[in-house]
Amino acid sequence: MPDVDMREDTNESFRPMFNSAARELVIYGGAGAGKSYAVAQKMLGKALKHSGSDEPRRILVVRKYGPSLKLTCWKLVNDLLKKYRIPYKDNKTELAIKIGNSEMLFMPVVNTTEEAAERLKSLTDITDIWIEEATELTPDEYRQIRLRLRGEELKHGYRQIILTFNPIDKNHWVYNYFFEGDRGERQKYTYKDNRFIDSDYKAELEGLKDEDEVLYSVYTLGDWGVLGEIIFTRYEIREFDYPAGYYDELLAGCDFGFVHPAAVVFIGLKEKTAYLIDEVYERKLVNAELIELVEEKQEQHRLKPAIFCDTAEPGRIEEMARAGLNVWPADKNVADGINTVKGYKLVIHPRCVSTIREIRSYARKKDRAGNVLEEPVKANDHTMDGLRYALHSYEREMFKRNQQQAATVVYDDPVEISPV
Repeated sequence: MPDVDMREDTNESFRPMFNSAARELVIYGGAGAGKSYAVAQKMLGKALKHSGSDEPRRILVVRKYGPSLKLTCWKLVNDLLKKYRIPYKDNKTELAIKIGNSEMLFMPVVNTTEEAAERLKSLTDITDIWIEEATELTPDEYRQIRLRLRGEELKHGYRQIILTFNPIDKNHWVYNYFFEGDRGERQKYTYKDNRFIDSDYKAELEGLKDEDEVLYSVYTLGDWGVLGEIIFTRYEIREFDYPAGYYDELLAGCDFGFVHPAAVVFIGLKEKTAYLIDEVYERKLVNAELIELVEEKQEQHRLKPAIFCDTAEPGRIEEMARAGLNVWPADKNVADGINTVKGYKLVIHPRCVSTIREIRSYARKKDRAGNVLEEPVKANDHTMDGLRYALHSYEREMFKRNQQQAATVVYDDPVEISPV
């Protein structure tokens, strides 16, 4: 195996994490801290160091759902392997990577088959575990995963489980177990620990101070908070794979951005259930790049949705129309839009990673006296805006069409209505 020097690509602030031998290591804190990046580096470093020894590392990387695991940990590790030019073999079907004699296994907690679920429970001789977004798990799921960290006493090194997450809600079992229960080693990091963070994202995080005290505390300072009145609660996260013809209507909502991310949410309607099929969510996209990503998603899922767009940028809507996308200006009424969305049951596919993150913290504002206001906090709301644009604009369009049809009906025998 070649010598790999990660030092130029490493944040010095994370040295305690790299050096920790604690059996349970909790890495938490604010957004943009580089937590997942650093943990991925540590796992690769351990796999490399022991790749030719008689005690190769067998590393388990876990997240609640398979699609989100692929989009985050699997992609991150593969990107780092290519960046550092580390020779490896991968099995994309089994989500496994071999680095010399060491291996990394990527497994979701929620599996679509009993066979896959049993495979996770039967794992032995795991030397290291990384749980990404640990707050997605239940206490029992965590206990089952922790039991995989077993085997003979290591002659070289140590066994370790690392949890990474943002500390969203102080009422969560993770807070009670690790912080109230004083378990494991706990290390907090924020965007200030990440020397690679871009200035625009830094300004966005610091701007949360003027938007909402709790979100600023959680996402900027990395502290545990207690969320306010969450707006959308009638949703579930689960995998589904319905063909386009299954849905009554196909929609999408587009919230433009550049410094802030551009977000497009693809939705299939079946009666009063809105299935959130997929998303686009990226910063610093020019319109041509956004159009290309939307077209890729449409081709991938064989969709041709009506896309309701943020009317703040009509030039971008026009450009999307000229590219052949079925775009419409959105009705952006916030209060009415929220009420419309609340009329639907939401089923969110786990691949919609950003949508899931945003919906969990999408809350109403409070005034200085602590009174809850009608308007939502204007932060971490890009997919939520897209969701609102799509469903409310669609409802408004259907209402207008019904009104127009009713106005053109001609009765052969007018009905005479008597006053009451």
